[in-house]
Amino acid sequence: MLALCTSVALSVGAGCELVASVDRDAIPIGQGGAGGSGGQGGMAGQGGMAGQGGQGGQGGMGGMGGQGGMGGQGGMGGAGGSMGSCVDPAVDCPPPSGPCVTATCNANKDCVEAPLPEGPSPNEQSGDCKLHVCDSVGLEDVLDEAAGTPCGDATQACTNGVANQADTCDAAGACQANDNVTCAPYACGATACNTTCTVEADCAAGNYCGGGGMCLPKVASGAACTTNDACQSGFCTDGICCNTACSGVCLACNNAGSVGTCTPVPAGTPDPQCGAGEACSDATSCLKLGGQPCTLPDECISGVCNVGECTAP
Repeated sequence: MLALCTSVALSVGAGCELVASVDRDAIPIGQGGAGGSGGQGGMAGQGGMAGQGGQGGQGGMGGMGGQGGMGGQGGMGGAGGSMGSCVDPAVDCPPPSGPCVTATCNANKDCVEAPLPEGPSPNEQSGDCKLHVCDSVGLEDVLDEAAGTPCGDATQACTNGVANQADTCDAAGACQANDNVTCAPYACGATACNTTCTVEADCAAGNYCGGGGMCLPKVASGAACTTNDACQSGFCTDGICCNTACSGVCLACNNAGSVGTCTPVPAGTPDPQCGAGEACSDATSCLKLGGQPCTLPDECISGVCNVGECTAP
């Protein structure tokens, strides 16, 4: 503030004038500085010129003009600031308030935000088991990815019936490790457990390749079967898993009271290995039925050969 005044005595009505000085370069960008204070008017004379208001910073409000001296005229208000300075949003604007909005400049060169289009959010990250989706109005939806979606470690290996599989999402937003997976009833494939079979080697020990390409457990003696592979003993006889091959004459694995064990069939039971007119005896041999020609009693099931003919038992 500079005061201008003569060194001689002032006459009545003369006054001393205050002139406001403002360093405009020191005003920051933003709200304008306050206007300078007006000079005080001389007694009964004309007021000193009021100070001029400070000029507003860029985008700010102009300062208030100073008050006129007593009997003087009020100062002029400061000039208003200019428009905003948004030209490049990436440089001139603050970071966006959320992942689904972007900063932009409007017609007044002010920074504003606009929503991103509907689709994946910038937060979307592969393998985190979460779906980040923008909803076209500036909001982000976070959803759990479907079960089986790949995540984490993708390494796959299979040895000795135990597989280490690729990690997958669990449908609850977490990545689960699929390691130490037991393959049974299937055997290991190249890098993972088999899921179908064509031969028994495709199955784990104690299992066989059944119908439909499925590995099924082998069953104990006495259980029904259609193939030898289905039986723990390796023998399927008379539709039953048997303790032996049971392939001799007049032997069966389905005799009442001994199912699953190879025993002689009851006397008189036909057997495909017996000849015409013969049947099994109570020993593992074929003998002639009643009415069949004979020369010795031992040829007949009844043990009686009468006049060259076996009698009925």
